[in-house]
Amino acid sequence: MDKKIIVVTGLPGSGKSEVSREIKRRRIPTFVTGNIIKEEVLKRGLELTAETSEYIARELREQYGPDVPIRMIEHKIENTKTATVCVDGPRNLKELELLKKHGTIYLIVVESAKKLRYNRLRKRGGSRDPK
Repeated sequence: MDKKIIVVTGLPGSGKSEVSREIKRRRIPTFVTGNIIKEEVLKRGLELTAETSEYIARELREQYGPDVPIRMIEHKIENTKTATVCVDGPRNLKELELLKKHGTIYLIVVESAKKLRYNRLRKRGGSRDPK
């Protein structure tokens, strides 16, 4: 079945998660690429930090290619019985090209003012976020 794939992308702090949560509230299955990396970190028994997640993401991309997060959820997309799914967080064109094999892409690019993003990231307080 050719699916409708809503892809949500944007810079850190732009509001991607808010958009994805609204899509999920509408009962559309939503897959977050960052969660795939978090699952891999935990599977390896490592501490879940921004640095560890970034390291594992980089390692996976170097070892398996730039589209590895999407390849890790392809089966979930295919096995979803709904006609529409959402993928939050693709970071490059290779990931979009792979998603195109599963359906039609509807790209949502979330943009926010630099100052708003900065304030959101400060409040979030992650180790890589501004202090």
